[in-house]
Formats: sequence, structure tokens, C-alpha cells
Amino acid sequence: MESVFTAAQPSFFVDRAESIIFKYYGFKCSAKNLYSDRDQNFYIQTPDHKEYILKISHYLEKKSVIIMQNESIKFISKADPGLKIPLVFKTLSGKEILEYNHEGNLYYIRLLHFIHGNFMKDQKKNKNSLFNIGSFLARLDTALDGFDHEAAQRKFPWNLSQNGFLVKFGEHLNNEQRSIVELFLNKKIQYLNDNISFMRKGIIHNDGNDYNIITDDKGSAIGIIDFGDMVYSYIASEPAIAMAYVSIDSRDPLFHMAFILKGFHKSLKLTDSELRFTMYLVCLRLSISVTMSNYRSRLFPKNTYLKVSEDRAWNFLKKMYKENLEEWGDKLLYYAKS
Repeated sequence: MESVFTAAQPSFFVDRAESIIFKYYGFKCSAKNLYSDRDQNFYIQTPDHKEYILKISHYLEKKSVIIMQNESIKFISKADPGLKIPLVFKTLSGKEILEYNHEGNLYYIRLLHFIHGNFMKDQKKNKNSLFNIGSFLARLDTALDGFDHEAAQRKFPWNLSQNGFLVKFGEHLNNEQRSIVELFLNKKIQYLNDNISFMRKGIIHNDGNDYNIITDDKGSAIGIIDFGDMVYSYIASEPAIAMAYVSIDSRDPLFHMAFILKGFHKSLKLTDSELRFTMYLVCLRLSISVTMSNYRSRLFPKNTYLKVSEDRAWNFLKKMYKENLEEWGDKLLYYAKS
């Protein structure tokens, strides 16, 4: 059965994106195609230098998931207006979601306000900027507290509280790779079995990677984009995902992870079990990342974004395969609370 992960992403041309903007939003613009995972994004600029992002969702994406993203953005904006998130710009007829038929498929299209800043991946990291990233994610989850939507309960391979990704997408892993991924999946399950009562859940952004967190020139997090991976999952997953992506470029991953976790914990307290659990979630997140990259890059070899962190993630996982996760979890607990 086809899904957003097995069918090709949208492939609209620039001129069509520009015509959509003119016809449905009422202004002329220039469009530039941007990299993307399973949607298609265009950077939009008007003659008077206003900026937007045109997001064309995968034709197999459920409308309920798009609605959830829009509703969560409004919920966050009301709870904490100071957070920089991509607000939706309505069509001329007042619609937040444009339904557009193209070559036999129905696409859901949205125009989002552009957030100025730098990607986290392009900024140098220090203890202050890392702490700020953690604090920002805690602030985001605090603003999301109380938000509910049925679409967040969907089966989703990037949800760290679900375990089906390996069975569904791991067929092309070699024996060594499968052994590594299976180890971290089993470690997570074993830890959870002993600590399940301490693990809180809620709807989280679930994708605070280095391409989604926006920083200022000093490296401090100021905003976040791409709410497409929102799920109901462990609260501890939110800092763990950011920790995962800073760790793969670090000569001292414990240092980088610890300051993100410290910043999160300072603003949104985690239990001791949750603080330790983040180490298991870091390894699981990267295990999902390499599994999905391995699977989808074979289907879509021209989409280089799918492999953007694969080699670095494998290197980190191979190192951690020989480490004691319990000891790393204890160290993260100590640094986060110190």
C-alpha cells in the first residue's frame, strides 16, 4: 500500500507555483524550489520584498494531518505570541488550505509566513546556544500543553513511542546495520518496560532537527518550522531529537547533548527516568533516520535531502553500539540537574 513515504513527492514547476500564488492569493511573485523530504516547498518573494513559503503537501497526506498542523500553530500563537512559528496566510476566498487538482491528484496547499534567521545546522555551537535550544523547545512544548487532535495518534515511523519502523522499512539494511538498529530499538523497549510509569506523553513538534530550528546570528534559537511530523509521543522525545542531530557533528557529543537537555529541564522539568531516557531516544531517533534514509533513497535517488545526515548518523551509532547507554544516561541526568 502506497504512503507518503513510498510514493514520490510533488513535482510542481516554478511557473505553476507562481501562477497558484497569483490566482489564489492575489499577488505576483517569484518562486524558488527548496529541498524537502516528502512535501514540496517554494520560497516566495513579492516585488515589494515580502516573503512566504508555499507548501504543497504530498497527495497521499491526510487532510486531518494538515488541519492538525494549522490548529496547533494557532494554539501555540495564542498561548505564547512571542514564539516565531510559520503562521498561515489565507487565500483570497479566506481558506487556510487550498485544495488543488493536478494531473489526477488532489493536493493540499498552504502559504506560510517566512521566518527570518539561520538554520541551526549553520551556526557554531557553544554551551549558551545549546542551552537556549533546549529552553526554546521547552517553551514550545509548554505552549502546546493542552492541545489535542485525533491526527496526532496516527501510525507514524518517526514516532519514538512506536516500534514498527524496522519491520516496515528495514528490508534493505545489511546484517551489521540491522544489528545496530535492533540493539537500540530493544534497549529502548527494555528501558521503557522498567520505567513506563514515569514517561509522560503529549503532542509534540517531533522534528527539532538542525534544518528546522531557526537561530539568530548568535546561535540562539528563535523559531521553528515544519510541523508535519507532529505526534502524540513522549515529552522527552522533544529535547532528544535536537540532541541527536547536534551529536552527530560533535567531537564531544555528551557536552552538546547535556546542554540542550539542561536548557529543556530548566524550563520544563523532566523526571530522572525521563532525563536518562533521552539517551535511548537519541539512539533510537538516529536509528529511525538511517533506516528511513536507506529505504527511501533507493526509491528516490535524486532527492539528496534524504541522505543529508545518513553517514554521520551511522558513524555515531557505530560508536554508541560499543558504549553503555545506562552510563551515558546517568551522565546526562547529572549534567542536566547540576
